[in-house]
Amino acid sequence: GRVKVEILNADDGQPLPGYTFDESIPAMVDSIDQPMRWKEKADLTELRGTTVRLRFSLLRAEIYAFWFTDRFGALTPAHNNRSQLGRNLSED
Repeated sequence: GRVKVEILNADDGQPLPGYTFDESIPAMVDSIDQPMRWKEKADLTELRGTTVRLRFSLLRAEIYAFWFTDRFGALTPAHNNRSQLGRNLSED
């Protein structure tokens, strides 16, 4: 399967530059701790303290959970690829 993530402005629902589906690097592994990445963005540090929404694109994939982690000083979202979950996330 394949999982992609796009990060949206919480107010208007528009994708944030650099964090769109087109810029999302697909996660294509069966993993319980797979960090999500974007082509030009190494992490989410620049979004720290910003309220955002996440939009997931799944192709023959399932998500059990997702979370943000501050591993190695770089804020990144990760997911657990087990069962479907659809929701918005506000992070502040």
